[in-house]
Amino acid sequence: MKRKTWIRMLAGILAAAELFSLSGCRTIKAKPLSTGSAMTDTDPASPDTLQDGAVTIAGFSVRLLQQTFSEKNTLLSPLSVLYAMTMAANGAEGETFAQMESTLGDMELLSSVLPSVACSLASDKDSPLHMANSLWLRDGEGLTVRQEYLDKMRVFYDAAIYQAPFDRTTTDDINQWVSGQTGEMIENMLDSISEDAVMLLINAVSFDADWKKAYADEDVQKGFFTAENGTRQEISLMYSEETAYLSCENAEGFRKPYKNSRYAFAALLPDEGVSMAEFIASLDGEKLADILQGSTSGIIHAAIPKFTANSSLELTGTFKKMGITNAFEPNLADFGGIGSYGGAPLYITSVLHKTHLELDETGTKAAAASVVEMGSGAATESSGTLKRTIILDRPFLYMIVDTYSGIPIFIGVCMEP
Repeated sequence: MKRKTWIRMLAGILAAAELFSLSGCRTIKAKPLSTGSAMTDTDPASPDTLQDGAVTIAGFSVRLLQQTFSEKNTLLSPLSVLYAMTMAANGAEGETFAQMESTLGDMELLSSVLPSVACSLASDKDSPLHMANSLWLRDGEGLTVRQEYLDKMRVFYDAAIYQAPFDRTTTDDINQWVSGQTGEMIENMLDSISEDAVMLLINAVSFDADWKKAYADEDVQKGFFTAENGTRQEISLMYSEETAYLSCENAEGFRKPYKNSRYAFAALLPDEGVSMAEFIASLDGEKLADILQGSTSGIIHAAIPKFTANSSLELTGTFKKMGITNAFEPNLADFGGIGSYGGAPLYITSVLHKTHLELDETGTKAAAASVVEMGSGAATESSGTLKRTIILDRPFLYMIVDTYSGIPIFIGVCMEP
């Protein structure tokens, strides 16, 4: 396995993305060890490799959704979780690395895909998508971090690195950093830092885009949303005519573009009689990628409800179910590539993921942040004349998608607005 190659890959999209300015915000009190560095140019991935990579990332997205969905509104940023976890995997070795790679995806394949996406993002200074990384180290004599690991975080992940006492001021600093990187959509990432924590690996993602064609006042009408248990609530539905039809054997939907056309909102409405749990269970990476990349052109009379979504998840149990077990066990975890604390090995103590989304007549704002806490211990559209009416007035699955690569940046389920 080419370790350096996949490290560059996983760093790519974050290293290339612009950081939000923190001007006007409270100054971070933690000692900065590095503010990151520019990423080197990367050769673009071939169309076939890009498609295979999109399937791999879609597969991770589906598995994460399947493990976290519980018949309620759900919202995730698979990319944010992926990058925070791979910052840890960057220092994993032996069986710990093998388990993380098996769950997160084929690193060698992805190493050819994400740098290409990253360079594309870097060339678009007006991109509505922004991402950033940071690494927080407990101040004191106990923690020993390998310089090679810090260099990789700085060079390949463009991570800002801080040394801090891990007290209340550090909690405030981290919340300030996350808030700044997410356009203040996620303001209280942490309530406190565990006394056992010695390192925090953080990723932040934000998205803010207007629709390519905004809704007019007359496009917004009152309607009713019917939940799976039959209860109904009055909602505001936004009507439009779309041209990209999405379908599979048990659902249909559409894609609605944002202003720059690279990103789109995609929705899938399960067939009548198919529960959301059944539909999600039927998905895998290849199927989801085929749906997103295999749209059919037509005339779709569509309606989307105005809604907001928020989610806060602790993913330790989720990743254990997905196959990553050693990383969370002090006696089994092998993060020798990172370092140690007081001579004791490091292991992952928690994985926290928070998301926020607002969708209305003008566009969509979304943000996510992921914190991995470490402690010590032992598409091409075909022509056609298809006509459909798809009203999202019952539970539906939705995504914010990079139409260039087919990669889902956010994925969620609306069980009730």
